Amino acid sequence: MKKSYLYIGIIFIISFLLISCGGSSSSSGPSEPTAAELTAEGWTAFETGDYSTALSKFEEALSTDSSYYDALLGKGFTYFLDPAYLEEDGVSFLETEILGNVNSVSDSVKNAGLSLIVLHRFREQTFVPGTCPLYSNVYDYIYDLTPTWEFSHNNGDINIIAAMVHLKFSHMFIYIDDNSTDSNGIDDGDGITDYLEYSKMHLDYVLNLADFGDLSQDIQDYANDLKTILQEKNLTF
Repeated sequence: MKKSYLYIGIIFIISFLLISCGGSSSSSGPSEPTAAELTAEGWTAFETGDYSTALSKFEEALSTDSSYYDALLGKGFTYFLDPAYLEEDGVSFLETEILGNVNSVSDSVKNAGLSLIVLHRFREQTFVPGTCPLYSNVYDYIYDLTPTWEFSHNNGDINIIAAMVHLKFSHMFIYIDDNSTDSNGIDDGDGITDYLEYSKMHLDYVLNLADFGDLSQDIQDYANDLKTILQEKNLTF
């Protein structure tokens, strides 16, 4: 009799375990992809120029985590490059989502988002003498961008590198110096304003790159043109 009870008990335990395992496997299923995984898929599509898929993946990531900034960055860049949208759509989106939350985003997101804003806005902005929106809105956040930095998702449609950002800053300060109505920063009576010193600082970042000669010819020409302008303003290199 004791053996019968023992057998019944063993059968009961085995049956319970089988039912439990079966119930668990039928209800769990595969886990949903994370915002990070979806964003990675979006960038992969972005790098191949498949902007429709990229945008879909970024938006799917944001439906999982609405404040996943790398996905917001991707969405802005995709808007910028996708022919279905205007470049302005992308830049405005980045200004709202990345610049607007600049103290919350990672350095990689900040550097990429703000660099695109600089490169686009400098081209598009009509500067008012004595003012420069870029200076107060963007400059203070990436003025010390590592000169060798480059956007990790550059593709055949876009190539964002720190060298070009620093050249834009150099050019920006020349413009401010030429158009400013104040007497800001005359250094030691030598007639060279702080604006021009800042311009030279950013230009030096590029000219002193070990691989300056490997930069595209248009970037090298731009740097040398800025150097000539500053030399004409009595700065020495």
